[in-house]
Amino acid sequence: MPTTVVNANTGIANNAALLGNGLGGVRYEEIPIGIGTTAPAATQTALVSEIVSGGGERKTGASVSISLVTDSVTNDTILFNTAWGFLASFAVCEFAVCTNEAGPGTMWFRGRFETSGGAAAPINVQSGDTLEAFIYVKATDESADAFKRIPTAGLEEMNRLLVEDVSPSGTRISDIALGEDNGTLLPLAASNTGLGDEFVIADGKGLARSQKISGPTVSLATVNVPNDTTVVTEQWEVVADNSQVDVKEMMLTNSPTQLTGKCFFRHLFTNGTLTLFGKNTAFSLSRGGRLTMIARLTNK
Repeated sequence: MPTTVVNANTGIANNAALLGNGLGGVRYEEIPIGIGTTAPAATQTALVSEIVSGGGERKTGASVSISLVTDSVTNDTILFNTAWGFLASFAVCEFAVCTNEAGPGTMWFRGRFETSGGAAAPINVQSGDTLEAFIYVKATDESADAFKRIPTAGLEEMNRLLVEDVSPSGTRISDIALGEDNGTLLPLAASNTGLGDEFVIADGKGLARSQKISGPTVSLATVNVPNDTTVVTEQWEVVADNSQVDVKEMMLTNSPTQLTGKCFFRHLFTNGTLTLFGKNTAFSLSRGGRLTMIARLTNK
């Protein structure tokens, strides 16, 4: 049956918080259904008319199976599976995925069952009927181009951070790593698990992760809707004796230790003119020069 699904603004903000270290957020594990027929909208924060009796109550905890499955790339999709056994009649027309909190919780998205023409099309159930739901939520990289990419491993780790029953294999996004490869040593690809040539302490340039002079500061910012973006800010000072150091790549990661952690996002810089808006530019720094890097990851 066709459905229209719309992410809620409050859900997008909760996702951004879940990805950033120290930003809070609550993971998702509840599935309510309802009889509301209103079209989904980003400003909605709950189902229009949730079923709270007759076997149609929201499912939570052990009654919801949550797993990662593969659609396009490994573990890019979260699968929520649950079922209801009804004791009364209902015209089920809406569903959602929510956090486990007091009240309705934070709604990630709301869906409505529809006809092929886009009109509401309730599923009519009565006492003795069973309704099983398989809800697939796929993570995709809408930013991918010749200079930036969310690798497959980053998509998988972000999925793990969003759901209650899938324990994250690492921590949340917390640090920026810098490097000297513009894609020559390690071409930008979905298979990337790190930088091509990351700065390390032994380089003597002062640009290793642990050599930052301030940060990391992890925060939320607004791009499209309130608090939809996870932001990491750090600053380094070049200590190399050579005349200049070229920073040609960066990544968002969840570890402060060089050459470790997950690669959530990799960006290559190419020669050009540096602007305040982070155009694709190679940064040339002299001894004593300071570099402040602000990395943003926006949820939609």
